[in-house]
Amino acid sequence: MELASMSLQQKLMNRISLEEAQNISREIAVGLKTVHAKNVVHRDIKADNILISDTTGQALICDFGLSGYLPTPSSQLEGRCGTRMYWAREMRDNLPYGTKVDCFAMGTITRRLLENVRWDPSMPLEEIDDKKAEIMDLVNHLLEEEPESRYSAEQALQHTFFLKQEHQEQED
Repeated sequence: MELASMSLQQKLMNRISLEEAQNISREIAVGLKTVHAKNVVHRDIKADNILISDTTGQALICDFGLSGYLPTPSSQLEGRCGTRMYWAREMRDNLPYGTKVDCFAMGTITRRLLENVRWDPSMPLEEIDDKKAEIMDLVNHLLEEEPESRYSAEQALQHTFFLKQEHQEQED
């Protein structure tokens, strides 16, 4: 079993690189895609429930104590649970919801990651602005008020924020 002694909440006490922010956000999306494919809604995605591996630095979703099972992909759950600051509108308004409540929470985390990025001082300001705009485009899709318009984890993984990173990793 992999040892992860630090939560993302603890990691966010310090600045992180853009690459770390991309990796963490992508790994959360991959984890959610996997969980959602099994018709499970975590319902408490937050920085405290993302662990950072001691050996690989990989982000791992933990604490499925509030998770719910959807008998079919189109089923919905009811009832408020989780951490209020990460609630999607449908949970806040006590409406039925599905997997996209987790995606909203991922958007909140991705925004926090962006706020903690330590930008490379040698990077031109125009490039920094472009990167910020790209990340905020992803965040805005994840924080969409209407669940029908909100990105799923799978859609998030197709965003240029992640695709450019994968392309760059393949070149290295």
